[in-house]
Amino acid sequence: MNRCIRFSLILLLLAAALGLSCSSDGCRCTEPEQTQITMAYVFREAVPMCPGCDPCWYLYWGLECVGDTCRYLGDYDPREDQDQPVWLAAIKDIESCYDCDGSYMNCADSFWTDCSDPDLTPREDEEAEEAAIWVSGSLVAPQDLYELLVHDLSLIRTEWGDSIPVLDEITFQPYTVSNDLALWLTRSAYEQFARGEYTDLDSLNALYGATTVRPWLDEYLRITFSGRYNTWRLGEVYEEVPSVISAHPDGYIFICRPSTVLPMRME
Repeated sequence: MNRCIRFSLILLLLAAALGLSCSSDGCRCTEPEQTQITMAYVFREAVPMCPGCDPCWYLYWGLECVGDTCRYLGDYDPREDQDQPVWLAAIKDIESCYDCDGSYMNCADSFWTDCSDPDLTPREDEEAEEAAIWVSGSLVAPQDLYELLVHDLSLIRTEWGDSIPVLDEITFQPYTVSNDLALWLTRSAYEQFARGEYTDLDSLNALYGATTVRPWLDEYLRITFSGRYNTWRLGEVYEEVPSVISAHPDGYIFICRPSTVLPMRME
């Protein structure tokens, strides 16, 4: 057998054994099939108990998504239903952590890569990016989680939005502003800033895409960013600068806990 033909056959056998696939732009290894992730999504609507009341009833709709299939789990209205369904009980701890946790970190063990690449933000889908920051506890939303949330939330609303219109109306509502940070400077640093001579934050501001740096209160600065971050963790980065006494995010103020979407990974 011709040596070149024999060599070509060997290459073909190796390609088959290694799972190689060819396309018009050359050969590439196919990715191994990944285990499909099961996600639960609880849509929560806040309904005032009476006109002008601060306390709210919370109504829930639950769905579970695997791949391209989303299964409706049911709904719960405390005004009519006495017992919480199993699917709601499973997410109650995470809901409580989300509503009360002051650090905006993930409220369960994170299955996602810790991401800190500022070049990834902002993403096109604001809701999915904000939710991915919360679910992961990462500084920046991990790309795989962001893509999964984009896919699942779109699929849920496409499949169930007509029969359950509230799913189109409720979106993820963060508790912390993701593009704003308040910094408390030392007195001398703030005086330098007032004179236009303060440069300690220049490299960080450039790295994380700061768009405005302005005085806020005496010895405080407010920094606005073009991207979306876990601003508790971003504050920790800025606090490493010696002239920064503290750095913390701003939070939204709600009368009732807001309507929101609560995603969680099921194992």
